[in-house]
Amino acid sequence: MNLFRAILTGRLYLVCLSSLILFSGYGAMALDTTYVKKYKSDFTLRLGFKQEELGLIFNPERGFNFDGLRYYPNIGQQAGVGIAIKNIGANIFFNLPGTVDDEQFYGQTKYTDISFNITTRYLLLNPFFKRFKGFYLDETGTYYPGWNTDSAMLSRPDLSYTTAGMYTYVVIGGDQFSIKSALVQTQKQFKSAGAFFIKFTAAYDKISSDSSLVPRSIRPTYGTSQFFSRAEVVKGGMGLGFGYNFIIGHIYMMPSAIFSPLLQVKRFHNEALPRYSMRFAMVSDYKLALGYNTDHFFAGINSGLLFDKFSVGPGLFRMINWNILGFVGVRF
Repeated sequence: MNLFRAILTGRLYLVCLSSLILFSGYGAMALDTTYVKKYKSDFTLRLGFKQEELGLIFNPERGFNFDGLRYYPNIGQQAGVGIAIKNIGANIFFNLPGTVDDEQFYGQTKYTDISFNITTRYLLLNPFFKRFKGFYLDETGTYYPGWNTDSAMLSRPDLSYTTAGMYTYVVIGGDQFSIKSALVQTQKQFKSAGAFFIKFTAAYDKISSDSSLVPRSIRPTYGTSQFFSRAEVVKGGMGLGFGYNFIIGHIYMMPSAIFSPLLQVKRFHNEALPRYSMRFAMVSDYKLALGYNTDHFFAGINSGLLFDKFSVGPGLFRMINWNILGFVGVRF
């Protein structure tokens, strides 16, 4: 095992260990039954339909400029299934046939999304794996003079983005709040209440392609990052946020926001860039959950927006991930 993966493994073990310690402590707290109740059923089944968007944005310099190169996957709508038994759940999503945009024009993307959750009233552990393979370059004609943009965008079937790891959400100062009610619908919250969150992150991201992501026509503006084609990023840290679950009868709505300063250890595979680099970066995570929850049936919409980034020499690489998920489920 090389040093880079050893760092990743060590961080994951530390987060798992701390999560299990917190899990044993918080899971034992008594319910305030005037605000939260447990359902009698321990088994739920849900069907979901999702729209997800991912943007890989590469700027020649750091800052708040979003006008750099933009790579997008060609994915349509996704369908998936989720099951939960007591505190453990699993979800898998796949592309729906016939919903993808013209593959002759935008190219083809292979998509994988698998996640698990272990949840108590005060804690959510969320191991995940997500991969996109195959992107197209937006506004191809801007970077390739003479390119016929009416026929196709520049397709990069070699370009892939993979992210895997675990998020751990811990509820603090919320004795009348249930994260299970708002996010996985395995408890019911009767009255409106909010809470602060601590979010622990341990994740591994990989950007990989066979050649530079920067077209030759603009490479001089990117300096030492002009030949960037591949990077691995291990990130870990702790963030703080707040969520509030509004309750009206069987209807709930919970907006939340979490901000996490993460330590990033980066490994580049380009001669012009340092082999290893370390840096802190701020990651923003916004969610909105809206739904209907009864004893035997539940339905809802969850939406999330994640901003992530890492520096590449003088440049800045951003990942913007947005999704909206609609679901229906039953309890047995």
